[in-house]
Amino acid sequence: MTSIMLFSSAATKVSPKSFAALPPHAQCELVLLLLERRLKISEVARAIGRTEADVRSLRAQKPLYHVPNPDRVAPPEDRDDRVRKVELTGSARRVLRLFAPFDDGILQIDRETIARRADLSAGAVKTALDQLRDHEMIVLNRPGKAYSPAIWALREKGRDELARLLDGDAHA
Repeated sequence: MTSIMLFSSAATKVSPKSFAALPPHAQCELVLLLLERRLKISEVARAIGRTEADVRSLRAQKPLYHVPNPDRVAPPEDRDDRVRKVELTGSARRVLRLFAPFDDGILQIDRETIARRADLSAGAVKTALDQLRDHEMIVLNRPGKAYSPAIWALREKGRDELARLLDGDAHA
């Protein structure tokens, strides 16, 4: 059993048995929390009784969200099947516009440069990048390192949204 500081000064006990008892979405969330605490993948694997490959796989999954009251959710047959328009924040639109000059949809840039070019704070840049990734509009091909900026790539949804922005269909 491993004790890890997750939420406060009180240690949380993590063991392979307690990890196995969690539902899949909670396993994913726990792995993400442990990695946020700057534990190494090998340390997380040892704590939960899994291999490093299992930890990487769990890290790559998106945590599932279960609706607290399923009775309040409309059944699938009652839902509107129209494609919903993605609502991006103004910051996310500003960051997305930075991809416009690049036909290949690849942008090699660090967050400070994004903040400067889009006239945003560092926190707003992080939030905008997270929103664009959550909406599957961009993907991080390579994280930035000391003297090498991150490489971001537009996905199909991002290209479509950028085209809408450039055509004046959205406000920025």
